[in-house]
Amino acid sequence: MQPLLPLFPLPLVLFENEVFRLHIFEPRYKAMLEHVQMVNCPFVVACSLDRELQSLAAKAALISVDQVYEDGSMDITCRCTERVVLTEVVHAASIESYDQAQVETLSFVDDEDKELQLRLKDLLTQIYELSQVGKRVPDKLGSYLDWVHKAGMDLKHEYEMAALTSVSERQLYALNHLKNLLYTLEQVENMKNLVHLNGHAKRLSAL
Repeated sequence: MQPLLPLFPLPLVLFENEVFRLHIFEPRYKAMLEHVQMVNCPFVVACSLDRELQSLAAKAALISVDQVYEDGSMDITCRCTERVVLTEVVHAASIESYDQAQVETLSFVDDEDKELQLRLKDLLTQIYELSQVGKRVPDKLGSYLDWVHKAGMDLKHEYEMAALTSVSERQLYALNHLKNLLYTLEQVENMKNLVHLNGHAKRLSAL
């Protein structure tokens, strides 16, 4: 039987090997972190969508405690080690305690497609330029982790993508999303141009 691990519900989707940072301030999660440090165990970050705990989650390891504040709150750095499925959740008896979960590893194939990666970079570049977000896509996308949270997806779509069990499937999912997003942005841009032209024509007719 798999051991029970501390459970941390968050409106957050994590991917394999992703490094992330958290600010810990609630007493129960301070206690959770003390336990993680004491026994050197992983913990589970479960995605909360519309305040409902989802079945797919991430197993995470604490990398470092970066800063501890006077009130005991702290900033920590962690890494997602693998995607998991919640098989059992044990709810805490009081609000001062944290929930625990039993998990099983979700199978995953790291079959990243370089051609798909280039297409993703091209689409992201077009979207960034069209939306004028003031950022630029990195010259070299080392892996899907370089763009996965920059693709304009809401939490629900990120969760759906993370549920896929290979990198190439996630790339194709993201490509479809970006194509739809680019089409929408192009339609908005065309509408803005038409409004501008119509306004210009009205000014000319008034003369």
